Amino acid sequence: APESIDVGPGHVVICAYTARTETFITELEARGRAYVLVEPDAETARDLHDEGYRVIHGDPESTTALENARIGTARTVVADSTDDANASIVLAARDANPDVRAITLVTDTDLARYHRAAGADEVLSPRQLLGRSLIGEIPTAVATDVGITAT
Repeated sequence: APESIDVGPGHVVICAYTARTETFITELEARGRAYVLVEPDAETARDLHDEGYRVIHGDPESTTALENARIGTARTVVADSTDDANASIVLAARDANPDVRAITLVTDTDLARYHRAAGADEVLSPRQLLGRSLIGEIPTAVATDVGITAT
């Protein structure tokens, strides 16, 4: 997988591939929103690249990788890694682009305040969303927060 990518302004930077990522990307593509996925695992990044994903290999906790994902022109960054990593991703994102909208997904809701302190604009809990029987709505909830409107 490449270590940098060209993308137009207003895209979404997604940090780390998880079980939710594919559905979220499908939602973004259906709404005409560009994305770049930053994947820290080289083999996963290569496999995703081979499958046609717009992915770069890099550490999403580093400003260099985020800059390679063109965070300077991004509309939103979505941190969907581990709870600890997500807080670091937000700090790096804020350092690279203080104006980018930062959304994190948090497994341990007790850590949400740390994500907000790191600079997250929105902290979403997959468990809370699933608890409300919104399994299929996670991407929609995030899509709404990244400024995608239904057509």
